[in-house]
Amino acid sequence: MRRLMGLWMSMFINFSVMPLRISTIAGFAFSGIGAIGGAMVIGETLLYSPPAGWASLMAAVLLLSGAQLVILGIIGEYLGRLYLTANGKPQSIIKEVRRSYSLTSG
Repeated sequence: MRRLMGLWMSMFINFSVMPLRISTIAGFAFSGIGAIGGAMVIGETLLYSPPAGWASLMAAVLLLSGAQLVILGIIGEYLGRLYLTANGKPQSIIKEVRRSYSLTSG
């Protein structure tokens, strides 16, 4: 079972840019969560009195960690496309071509 899992991970990571795209999507999601968390922290600061410096520290950590994930995802996507281009693999494959024919005379 361990060898099969190793083979699956090798196929998933080495021959696909999907993990890189997942990290980009996760980065955007965490950045959005960080922005919401930052707004909540600022709201809590205005309504209550948390310890000094806690609100600004939490808002900065949440927003900057989300931004870091977004940047890492974008860099990963770029490297994945560069890898596919260097290997000569197409970035997409056309499954089916549909043509529409017009019966009206133009």
